[in-house]
Amino acid sequence: MEMVSLPVKEFNVKMREVMAGTKEGKKIIDEIVKNIKAGLQEEEFDEAMNEISSKGEDYSDNDSESQGFNFEELMRGEGGSDSDDNSDDNSDGYNFEDLFK
Repeated sequence: MEMVSLPVKEFNVKMREVMAGTKEGKKIIDEIVKNIKAGLQEEEFDEAMNEISSKGEDYSDNDSESQGFNFEELMRGEGGSDSDDNSDDNSDGYNFEDLFK
């Protein structure tokens, strides 16, 4: 419960504890600090998620980098100049249909 929403008498009692530096006052301060840290972490998370989602919107569907891969092409070993063409162990690639028979 936030201190501000407490009834006046209860608020005054708790503030006396805080100002006197008692164990109870320290517990109150620890709880306030814990709540502030949790709120900051939540804000940081929300900002990071918004930044990630806004970056995703920056790429159009026509960009070659955002088109991604076609699973069937990857399984057949087609396309892409980054593949290692020096090995002959799988020159035919995989037959996609045979994988799910």
